[in-house]
Amino acid sequence: MKRKTILHVLLYILVLSFLSIGLIFGADERQQLTKVQNEINQTQKELDQGKQREKTLLSQMQDLEHQVRLTQAEIDALRGSINVLQHRIDEAYDDLAALENNISEQNDALNARLRAMYINGNVGVLDVLLGSSSISDFMVNMDRIQLIYESDKEVIESLEEQHRMMDSQRQYLENLQADLEAEREREA
Repeated sequence: MKRKTILHVLLYILVLSFLSIGLIFGADERQQLTKVQNEINQTQKELDQGKQREKTLLSQMQDLEHQVRLTQAEIDALRGSINVLQHRIDEAYDDLAALENNISEQNDALNARLRAMYINGNVGVLDVLLGSSSISDFMVNMDRIQLIYESDKEVIESLEEQHRMMDSQRQYLENLQADLEAEREREA
């Protein structure tokens, strides 16, 4: 019986030691499980924060891309405006050159007429009219003098008009160049 009691006591101690070891290991596993769960929760929080940051950055990036598109559209519009102004300036220079050529041709024609009058001497209107041999000759000479007078008057009026147009064209050209400079400054 003593032996049996000792055996029971030993068995009882053995069972208690296994139970205590199980409880100790179970407590360690629970602590590890809690630790792992805490790490998972912390990682989940960081992941959620990262996703929120990603959304914020994506939104900022989309806003910046929108701003870039708007700015590019403004730049394209300014370049288009500059091209239009440059085209107008080129046309204005061409028109001005054509006016200057026309004025030069009319000046040359008028100068040639004045040279011819100088070379032929001081032939006055009265000399031509009084030198007529008949009334019909007088009328023909009178018509010729009238035609010459009208022609000279038209040339002078045309020259005056073309000078006014040239001044107007120069003013227009100056305004276009000022507009072009303003557009270039806006682009820069």
